[in-house]
Amino acid sequence: YEDFNPEFSVPWYATLQGSFTLSGFRMTRAGRICTHILVTVLETLGIAPKGTVRVSALLNAVALDLVAGGEMKLFSPSYFFLAKKVKEM
Repeated sequence: YEDFNPEFSVPWYATLQGSFTLSGFRMTRAGRICTHILVTVLETLGIAPKGTVRVSALLNAVALDLVAGGEMKLFSPSYFFLAKKVKEM
């Protein structure tokens, strides 16, 4: 894929990379660890439903893989294709 204006564009995966700001901390490695610990405690106490820890781990792994794919330009969420159903004769 190509950026239309690469000089000024922010990559789509920038939010998933995280930064040490108030809003970006949750996506940093430290933020993901804190969130995972909190989810584990909530599930153990019965506040969060069973399976929440597994979903949290899955989402963290997927976020890391999406960032890696975006950095290598292997994946873009804005990829579009049009499929047309063939008319029967």
